[in-house]
Amino acid sequence: MVEVQQYLKQFGLEFHVRNKKDVLALSQLELDSSNTVFSSSTKLSSHIKAAEAAGVQIFFVDSVPEMEKIKKVNPLAR
Repeated sequence: MVEVQQYLKQFGLEFHVRNKKDVLALSQLELDSSNTVFSSSTKLSSHIKAAEAAGVQIFFVDSVPEMEKIKKVNPLAR
């Protein structure tokens, strides 16, 4: 997977992560986190914190409670 991510990195594509493991894998590639979206429908608080630490600011949500949880953990999320 790392080889694919490194290849795609050169095109400036948006990356979607679904969990803490994905966040950590992308952070090892030193990608611009402005192109990273946390797209899992439900997120653990620890995964939101890991995404915030990696600079991920964009989160997809499908419910108000999920949005409130994200804002509580990462107030700068969009």
